Amino acid sequence: MWVTPALARTWLDLNEENRKLRDNHAAAFARDMASGNWHEEVIAGVHFVDDTGKLGDGQHRLHAIEQSGEPQWMLVRSVPAEAIVNAVDRGARRNVVDALHFAGFSTTPVRAALARKIIQMDAGFAPGGAGRLKPTDAEIKAVLIGPNAELVNHAADVAMQIRKADALKARPGNVAIAYYQAAKIDKDAAREFFETQLLKSEGLVFESPANALRRRLQNAVGKKMNDTEQYNYIVHAWNHYRRGTLLSRLQSPDSWGPTGYATPI
Repeated sequence: MWVTPALARTWLDLNEENRKLRDNHAAAFARDMASGNWHEEVIAGVHFVDDTGKLGDGQHRLHAIEQSGEPQWMLVRSVPAEAIVNAVDRGARRNVVDALHFAGFSTTPVRAALARKIIQMDAGFAPGGAGRLKPTDAEIKAVLIGPNAELVNHAADVAMQIRKADALKARPGNVAIAYYQAAKIDKDAAREFFETQLLKSEGLVFESPANALRRRLQNAVGKKMNDTEQYNYIVHAWNHYRRGTLLSRLQSPDSWGPTGYATPI
């Protein structure tokens, strides 16, 4: 059926016993519909419950049609209630790497994670605090094949090398997004700070910002440090390196700024 925004709203009014709506999930679908990246021929349809006529599956797709204003072809079925209970969302979840690989595009989890963080930060969210924005597979692929693809791949690869090198326990996605932003400012300085100093520990004195960052990350092992905090410390050390300042201890400033996260210089 050709489902218009008006029809989607009519059907959503029958949505009385479904699960709680995940707004970011519906918004992601809507962005794909608006951008032309929604492929209805491989997307599940809409299911109604036989004996009640209530909507049993498809609320996020219908909300996306309403939000985007873009009508879509949908396979519409009436099924027994137990069929929805037994089948909906019970399959193994395919992550973005699986989906892209299935579509003939090979990437790695860290590269995909970096692309996701780039999209989220470009939208004004802190790294690790962007639950309200769920990038779609199409949006992630656009970053991975975009004009900065080479830098994205390199930043992710360096981040994995740092993660494997020693006991820093820095999460690769946080290192990768910091490296990516630093390299856009000064590629040579980013290579020196992240690859020579942080990764290889070459040419460091005790008060080097990279050394202070290493100690901060090592001391955080076993302690709770979320993605935003870890990213902030990495960028904070980079900023000290750029200023040429030495420090024996890397401390967070009173405020990371109006956005809630550090800004590389």
